[in-house]
Amino acid sequence: MDDILMKIANYGFPMVVAVFLLVRIESKLEALTDAISRLEQVLNVYLRMPNAETVPAAGDPPVVSRVVATAVEH
Repeated sequence: MDDILMKIANYGFPMVVAVFLLVRIESKLEALTDAISRLEQVLNVYLRMPNAETVPAAGDPPVVSRVVATAVEH
């Protein structure tokens, strides 16, 4: 009986803390997922600008920096 109580004391507390943190962080993970989805949509709009190249040539800066530079010029 003492062995069971000792195992509950040793393993029960960390499990309760882990479950509490997972439940608490779940809403924040959902918010981050939504933000990443919105960012993807915004980047898709900017990457499909008429003056933007979709595939960089060797040695060229990344597409996103060219798109930002093009958007700033206009």
